[in-house]
Amino acid sequence: FTTGAHDADYIWLACRTDPEAVKHKGISILIVDTKDPGYSWTPIILSDGAHHTNATYYNDVRVPADMLVGEENGGWRLITTQLNNERVMLGPAGRTAGIYDRLHAWASKPGGDGVTPIDHQDVKRALGEIYSMWRINELLNWQVAAAGEDINVADAASTKVFGTEKIQYIGRLAEEIVGKYGNPAESDTAELLDWLDSQTKRNLVITFGGGVNEVMREMIAAAGLKVPRVPR
Repeated sequence: FTTGAHDADYIWLACRTDPEAVKHKGISILIVDTKDPGYSWTPIILSDGAHHTNATYYNDVRVPADMLVGEENGGWRLITTQLNNERVMLGPAGRTAGIYDRLHAWASKPGGDGVTPIDHQDVKRALGEIYSMWRINELLNWQVAAAGEDINVADAASTKVFGTEKIQYIGRLAEEIVGKYGNPAESDTAELLDWLDSQTKRNLVITFGGGVNEVMREMIAAAGLKVPRVPR
């Protein structure tokens, strides 16, 4: 599954270059030119109805030796480093901030009945809860960013789990508030509900991007808390 493969000029491809090596050894990273006639893709339409990702195929694709990234058979370290960065990218505080800003702006304006939603205690409480999660998420992001190139795998996984699960909770909370105090016949409310619906559907996907959250929890336990690994 390759996000953006339908727009890409090049694909970052992990492939086994030493079939005799043990599990995480013998993997190399190659850069594949998408103009190669053996490269193709088919779209995968996600729950939000959009085309973000694809199934990709490599039929007799040949890659020049100078398109090797790093050392031959040294790709696993590159993969894990890239995944650590991707996991942080999947749990950004800005996504939560976007919901907070739009909900706060909507709640601060009087509706058609003259009532301002933010005057209700449960609306204030919801906005406060969303704001606190936004700031916690931001601190987790900054913690990983401060590590520079030496990102701790448990910190990256923690950021991803927190960000991707809280954004779903926040989306549901926002929808409940707008559904309770908004009038879908009013354009501002209808537009916000449509946007929240698309965000809720899209945010379901990111819990398994970069590694499913169940596996992330195992990584947090093993790498962060030094809990023995679960036997397979």
